[in-house]
Amino acid sequence: MPSARDRILSTITLAGLAITYPILAGGTGGFVWSFQLVALVIVACLLAAIQLDWHAGWMALIGIVPAVVGAFDQWLLLPLTLALLAVSYIISTQAMLHEIRTTLLLILAGFAQIMLTMADTHVLQSSYLLALVLMLTPFIIGVWSEYLPMWAISLVVFALCIAGFIMQQLTIIVVVAIMVLSLAPLRRRRDWWSAYWLGAAWLTSILMTVSFIHG
Repeated sequence: MPSARDRILSTITLAGLAITYPILAGGTGGFVWSFQLVALVIVACLLAAIQLDWHAGWMALIGIVPAVVGAFDQWLLLPLTLALLAVSYIISTQAMLHEIRTTLLLILAGFAQIMLTMADTHVLQSSYLLALVLMLTPFIIGVWSEYLPMWAISLVVFALCIAGFIMQQLTIIVVVAIMVLSLAPLRRRRDWWSAYWLGAAWLTSILMTVSFIHG
């Protein structure tokens, strides 16, 4: 089970990763703060707070209320939101490998971003999904560095970064950030805290948005 410090830091970084990128990315096209969107931001915060393992069941149940409010007029979002609450509860309460837990948290953050983006734009652009996959995948791969050859991880991360740059989904700044943050832990093969990988992805998402805004 993760330490109390890792849980606290994971909660903060998970919330930041889930919320910051959709808001920054949406802000470039006119982010609209409707009451449904506010409700889903609360859900995203609860998804992270559940990881504190402090009355996790009650937090998940409380999350149903803003989930229903946030899905108003977009009822297709409700199954996704309820599923995210259930998955967050399972991650928090079940014993599992550190690598599995961290991977699930990164995926959870990704789907939380999708939830917020759909609430704001009502559609999902393929370019947004591609950028999200290119941003998160290197860190998911890095999580498993203790079990995978260093050369294989480096090759896959490098290939993903080059592909993202060629497809104009990643800028040079983001490519450098991904390669440094995902490959640096390979020098010390140990269980890096979940908060590190979530924080690295969070920082990368901020750099991605800022670099596109300013060219």
